[in-house]
Amino acid sequence: MKLYKRCDCEADARCDHHYWYRFSLHRREHRGSTHTANRDLAHRISIKRQGQTLESHEKLRKPKTVKLSEHANAYAEWAEKTNRSSLLKDRRVLKGFLETIGDRPLDEITAFHVERWKTLRAKEVSQSSVNRELNVIRGCFSRAVEWGRLIVSPMKAVKPYRVDNVRMRVLSPDEIRHLLESCPLALGLIARTTLESLPRLSEVLNLRIEDLGPAYATIVQTKSGKSRRVPLTSELRAELVRHAHKSGYIFGQGKDGKPPQQAAISVAFGRLMRVIGLEGVTHHALRHTGASAMVAAGISLRVVQDIGGWSTLRMLERYAHPSGAEMSRAVRVLTAYTTGTKTGTATKNEKDDSKPADAASAVKSAVTKWRPQRDSNPCFSLERATTDHCGVMSPIVPLICSRAIA
Repeated sequence: MKLYKRCDCEADARCDHHYWYRFSLHRREHRGSTHTANRDLAHRISIKRQGQTLESHEKLRKPKTVKLSEHANAYAEWAEKTNRSSLLKDRRVLKGFLETIGDRPLDEITAFHVERWKTLRAKEVSQSSVNRELNVIRGCFSRAVEWGRLIVSPMKAVKPYRVDNVRMRVLSPDEIRHLLESCPLALGLIARTTLESLPRLSEVLNLRIEDLGPAYATIVQTKSGKSRRVPLTSELRAELVRHAHKSGYIFGQGKDGKPPQQAAISVAFGRLMRVIGLEGVTHHALRHTGASAMVAAGISLRVVQDIGGWSTLRMLERYAHPSGAEMSRAVRVLTAYTTGTKTGTATKNEKDDSKPADAASAVKSAVTKWRPQRDSNPCFSLERATTDHCGVMSPIVPLICSRAIA
């Protein structure tokens, strides 16, 4: 590729004559004017002309030019059929993105336009919210590539903000009891379902009576688009059947029996938590609480992953938080070896000629006994995760069941 000017001006002088390009392709020379005196712009134009010439020579099919507004509407309609929880979110995000960068053809949108939107949006909401909205835009352009409307997505060069995604809000047993006693019937049942079986809010609201099995619930409309089964206790299943609307939805409302919008339930739940004194608690915190309680009770991470519907164990790490008592017990496992005492603090009157048997007995009492999780049978582990009320799910299920019996 060569850029040159067809004038007699001095080489060091800046003239207003246009740059010309010249390149060879398959032993054939191509040249033409860029119609600009700016060298950087002329270089970009020449590269584009070279790409167009190569596509024409190789008979490559050029995608049909589609405007952003047209594709955004098509993507929103597709997303609404696939995931009901994105009924309003995707349209709202894409509308704001369209207003920021303008309605231009898809092949003219670059990473610069997305970065400009990201910077302006970060001034209005938090960076974690920008990352979630960025996923919507990323999915929009990914579908454009799959549908043959775009060759390369501009989102490949756009990176999300680096934020701390670890959410540490986990409810204590007393807070769980206070929450369930203060919630109305519908919100309390939604909270109980999330605590015991770890479904997302959109998954709970879309439950139907035919989705309930003898000891499980089939979640059809999931975040990943793949249906899964989650175990249910007999007490929870009876409550769900008793609360079901005649339309078939468990949480249907009104004459039509359709479930409420996810945003409305989130707002109502947040307001109620502030009224009863549980600041910073959202419905999503119940998934953190349930997953953390299961892991603390000895349930296998693989089983908790299947129940909650997380794609990887790395995603589960964001939800399963160790308790303070568990961490304190962990650092005292070897105190008998390091200090020779059960508590880890040696006394002044302690004799130097202590017998080895004393240290061995101290280790035996300090070290937590290992309890097998019996993961050889996944079905047994799934059942154990929610039905072993007396020993396994002590942080959650006994509280819920005692309240239901009362």
